[in-house]
Amino acid sequence: MGPVILGFIFALLVSGCFAFIERSERQERIRYFIKAFCYFFLSILILGWLMRLLPLN
Repeated sequence: MGPVILGFIFALLVSGCFAFIERSERQERIRYFIKAFCYFFLSILILGWLMRLLPLN
């Protein structure tokens, strides 16, 4: 699997767990899940893009 797919799966699972633990009502859980997923996935993409600029020699 590619790193983007793995990042997507990670963001999906962690956001689902956080939404289930943090919120009690269904509507709040859905909103929190979407928000957390977007934050996780975008941060994974941005940090991955920035890390490729690091010298690894």
